Parts: sequence; C-alpha cells; structure tokens
Amino acid sequence: MTERNQLLALYEITKTLTSSMNYGKNLRYVVNLLQSYTDFENILIVLNSIDNNEIVEISTYKDLTYKKGEGIIGKVWKHGIPIVIPDVSEEKEFLNKIKRDLKIYKNGKLAFIAVPIKTESDILGVLAADKFHRDDESLDYSLRFLTMVANLLGSSIKLFLELQKEKLKLEEEKNY
Repeated sequence: MTERNQLLALYEITKTLTSSMNYGKNLRYVVNLLQSYTDFENILIVLNSIDNNEIVEISTYKDLTYKKGEGIIGKVWKHGIPIVIPDVSEEKEFLNKIKRDLKIYKNGKLAFIAVPIKTESDILGVLAADKFHRDDESLDYSLRFLTMVANLLGSSIKLFLELQKEKLKLEEEKNY
C-alpha cells in the first residue's frame, strides 16, 4: 500500500464523514474506500449495540456479534488497545467468524489488525482488517494507518451521538 493511496483514502474518508450525518451509510462507505485504496481485506467496523453488552458488526458481513472480551475483537473492545496478530493461523484466540480460507496464504501470512474506535472516555467499537504480508514486512505502518482511521471514526460517531442527544432533548422540550 503506497503512501499516496493512504493519503487518498484518508482524504476520501474525511470527506465522507463530514458530508452526511447518516453514520451507518458513512461507515459502509468507509469500508468500501478502505477496500478500494488499500491492501486490507475483510475490513470490519463493529460498534456497541444499544445495550452495550455486545458489539455488532455493521459494515460488510451480516449477523456477526462479539461479546466483550471474546476473541481478538472483544479484547480490543474490552481493553481499548490495538492488537496485531502477525499470523492468524497460529493464534488460538482468533475466532475467524467470517470463515476465511486460511489455506490460500501459502507464500505469506495473513495478519489481523484490530484497533479501538474511541473517544477520550469511551470505547465505541473496533476497526479490524486482514492484511497479507511476508516475514520481512513490518505491520507498524498499517497499524498506525488503521489507528488514524479509527480516530476519525470515533470523532465522527461522537459528534453524531451528541447531535442525536441534542435533537432528542429539543423534541422533548417541544412536546413539553
């Protein structure tokens, strides 16, 4: 993944997140942008459900849920720190809920990178992606890039939630 593609992806992502307050649509579009501009595969954005006891995937794969602390995504959500798995075939806690065919990565490894989507005080969800790589390739740059995207998502979602809260408050006052 070139720096130019990453900059283009960040530009398009910020443009998307600031253009509409339909955050469900925006998040699906962010996934599409990441797939188009980067070499990440199986990109997941998972967010807190309403009852906050599980996080629900809302981007590409349907009906995926993770409990707090369950698998790699659940651990990132619980502890709020990124996790990089250089080779998922060697990680026992990697759940592979989307049923990846790990046999196709014979000449390299499939890494899994998961970063928290958070605000200053809350973990709102997790951004995760697969990346094919070779032993001589560092995953640090990919981790930093996904962390930047997760920070943008966190700010955007926080703004959306604050606006929703304000809208609800105004409706209550109007009804009163």
